[in-house]
Amino acid sequence: MLSPDIRHSGIDLGKQFRGELDAHRALAAHQEKSLLQVENASLKSKFYRKITELEKMIEQQKGEKKQLQGVIQVQKQNYEFQLKEQEHNKQEVVRELRNQQKQLEAEAPQFKHKLEEMKLQLSGNSFDISEEAYVDIKGKPEERRSFKEWI
Repeated sequence: MLSPDIRHSGIDLGKQFRGELDAHRALAAHQEKSLLQVENASLKSKFYRKITELEKMIEQQKGEKKQLQGVIQVQKQNYEFQLKEQEHNKQEVVRELRNQQKQLEAEAPQFKHKLEEMKLQLSGNSFDISEEAYVDIKGKPEERRSFKEWI
């Protein structure tokens, strides 16, 4: 059997070993905790940078949206102006056509009267003329000849 001193020294060694083991474990836990804290700080830093970056992008997108809304508003106003202008032009054309129609309708009785006169002239007359009259008529410019002479 072992002497009490050896036994006692074995117990002391066991306690010492356990103490060193506990210290080693505590040191390892502390190092792991420190590493986790550093990693956590790094992740927080990356997260906050990403948030800042995204906020900048949001502000940029808001600015672009505002610009596009302005462009759309201007285009809408231009379209409405062009539409009103086209409507005004159509109304002018319709007004002009109606005026022309009224003028033609007003002139229609005169033309009907002239037509009736020509029919009377042409129906009662013979188209036989002398050679001398024929030569006189052919000597006149066309725009100065009467309808009967032209026929």
